[in-house]
Amino acid sequence: EAETETKAMEERLAAVTKIHKDEAVSVEIVNELKESLSNLKRFDSTLVSASSKETAIQVAMEARESAEERLRESKQNLTKLESSIVSQASALEEIEGKLPALEKEKKRYVQSRQFRDAARVAKTIKSLQEQRESELEKKLESEKSIETTREEIQSRQSHLEKCEKEEHDLIQRRDLEMIDVLETDVRLCVCVCVYVFYLFY
Repeated sequence: EAETETKAMEERLAAVTKIHKDEAVSVEIVNELKESLSNLKRFDSTLVSASSKETAIQVAMEARESAEERLRESKQNLTKLESSIVSQASALEEIEGKLPALEKEKKRYVQSRQFRDAARVAKTIKSLQEQRESELEKKLESEKSIETTREEIQSRQSHLEKCEKEEHDLIQRRDLEMIDVLETDVRLCVCVCVYVFYLFY
């Protein structure tokens, strides 16, 4: 009898222990579910503000595109200025090449007392000298404009890089938050599946 009673007590103890274990597992799963739901609610607020993030990304994208366009315009302007200064230098070189020969020709006419021809050549020399002064002024203006445009390009390049970084950071932040939301959803689904499996199996 004592042996039978002892065996019965052991069985009851085992049953009670199993019940407590089952309850402990249930409490653990429920706590995990509560934590997952809490995290999901927190990230749901992230999803609610997703439209504002998309708006911010759109604004950053437009700012970056505008910065790209302004930089492109500056570079095109620099190319035109550099082309102009090459043309001006060529014109100056051509004028400088003509003047010495004309000066000799004028001197020869003066020495031979052909004053009418000397005056004609002198008039040509004066016209070329005026052209040279005009081309020199244009060349100096182009050189100043080139320097200003190069500084402008550096400034706009820096601004573009800043816009690109801002756009990249916004997109990266949005993507990371979405990944967190998806991971939370997955954890919640796993907890629910485990809990359902435990209840029914």
